[in-house]
Amino acid sequence: MRKKILVILFFFFNFFIKVDSLYAKEFTTSANLEYKVDELGIVNVTNTISIKNNKSEKFAGSFILNLKNVDPQDIQAFEKAIKIPIRVNKENDTFQLILDFPEKVVGKDNLRTFVLTYQEKNLVSRIGEIWEISIPKILDNTFDNYNLTLSIPNFFGELAYISPEQTETKLIGGRRLYIFKGEEVRKLGVNVIFGSFQTYDFRLTYHLKNTSEVNSLKDITIPPDTPSQKVYLDKISPPPIDLKVDTDGNWLAFFSLKPKEVLDIEASGSIQIFSKPVNYFATSPANLVSNSKPTKFWQADDPEIIKLAQELESPKDIYDFVVNYLSYNYDKVKPNEEAGRLGAREALFNPSFSTCREFTDLFIAISRAKGIPAREINGYADSDNPKIQPLSLVSDILHSWVEYWNDQKKTWIPIDPTWEATSGINYFDKFDLKHLAFVIHGEDDTLPYPAGSYKIESELEKDVHVTPSLDTVKNVESLEINHKESTLFLKNRIDFEIKNSGSTAFYNLNADIIMDGKNIRNEFIKVFPPYAKYHISLEVTNGILASKAPFNIIIRVGKEESDIFINKGKIIVKQLLFLSCLLVIVIVIFFFRPIRKRLVFVNNYLVLNVRKFGKIKFRKNKS
Repeated sequence: MRKKILVILFFFFNFFIKVDSLYAKEFTTSANLEYKVDELGIVNVTNTISIKNNKSEKFAGSFILNLKNVDPQDIQAFEKAIKIPIRVNKENDTFQLILDFPEKVVGKDNLRTFVLTYQEKNLVSRIGEIWEISIPKILDNTFDNYNLTLSIPNFFGELAYISPEQTETKLIGGRRLYIFKGEEVRKLGVNVIFGSFQTYDFRLTYHLKNTSEVNSLKDITIPPDTPSQKVYLDKISPPPIDLKVDTDGNWLAFFSLKPKEVLDIEASGSIQIFSKPVNYFATSPANLVSNSKPTKFWQADDPEIIKLAQELESPKDIYDFVVNYLSYNYDKVKPNEEAGRLGAREALFNPSFSTCREFTDLFIAISRAKGIPAREINGYADSDNPKIQPLSLVSDILHSWVEYWNDQKKTWIPIDPTWEATSGINYFDKFDLKHLAFVIHGEDDTLPYPAGSYKIESELEKDVHVTPSLDTVKNVESLEINHKESTLFLKNRIDFEIKNSGSTAFYNLNADIIMDGKNIRNEFIKVFPPYAKYHISLEVTNGILASKAPFNIIIRVGKEESDIFINKGKIIVKQLLFLSCLLVIVIVIFFFRPIRKRLVFVNNYLVLNVRKFGKIKFRKNKS
């Protein structure tokens, strides 16, 4: 069987260029950046920057470049072969390069072009035969025009991954040039992998049943992104009404079921497995605290487990203890047999009755007792063990392994004590590319349930299908922005719905609402998986006769934006109609008020006469 290997490691550098605020108004700036990688992985960076005067009375006297989490060497700047003085300030992890131009360039539309060069050793990494290049994004909105060229030697190997897609590729003199243009590369930076990677295709079936007499909302788990994998979701059929992310990072798809309804759901896609962690977003301190607490099966407060935690010094010591102390019991791993989960404490007293759950539970409990956050990953493992592998062909027996928190690296590290115990291979210092996470158990040791657990009848039915893939993963990034308007008398209510209609998750999205050119609201979306929806409600003051109503509202999310034109004439017409109706009602009330009083008087008079005389007498008017 052919296997592809992917080694992918993203460096999240913060890089931004800061220019005097006058630049945005008084100047037009353009940047052409070249990142030329040599055979040793050292990058020679050449920034060709142009500044055009938009007004005759303004000129640029200096330029400031801030580099964060990088270490530029041999910094030089030139303008028409004349060296530009550079002042370098370093504070913590930030370099500030200040270029003071020796000559003035004055006059409207006059152009100043200069070149800034330096070497950087931290943009390229090599692991085995895999090369990764990470070019940082620009956080500032400095440049009006921005182009980037990445030049690499041909021997780096085949292109395995590139984001964003290059505009153009050239082969010149034994080198490959990847050319990027536009806002996307400026905002996102460039990540490129040269090598191979392991990809699996999956098809998962879920069976839901609403046994109640009323409508019910039910959820299933979709394989999520983790530091060790990235999910490309082709489809969920039928589509969920929403997809949310819980505090552990699980993807929960929600469905509304009618009374007694039975629903079969199918999810399919691909998963890329990484050999090194990729942190899509920072783990919160609150999540680390919750992943350090005792639970039903992770008895971190048990005296025996606390004693072990005090004796063992490190995660590697805990791992070695679990591997050597427990014995894998193959008789407990059988289709249609309820093995029974022991938990950490019972595993200590019954070491020979262990499966992957006991290996995982014991490591997590000891680790948490020592103050090291740890969690369970439950999913599919492409096992070569002949005692386990046949079961995956007929049933949905999943595997359990561990992720512990490495505070130095600020990431979750996957390990598998079970597979070392059964194979003798070290799964602590080096993880393989055969573990596909279906669900993460951190705050809870049992919920949510992984794919393969959503069955109506207790029969042998295979709902998990996973196969190695040699096809190229299709990465579709797509956001939809819809809105609904509700007009009141003095206010408008606009409800925005943002939907991820692509195949992969977005991270660290900013949703900006701009009213008449002014940013009035910003919302941060940490994780936004496929099929997820995000809602924003906005109230807009119209004023009398639309005197305070804006002309337009723009909502911008990532690369997508939606422009809403506010029809002031329509608002005025609605307000006038409302006022007219109100005026008519007031007039009617006041006009008919005397008549009502007379009718009440006549009624009272008639009632009085009937009671007094027993009959009604009518008097005819004489003409």
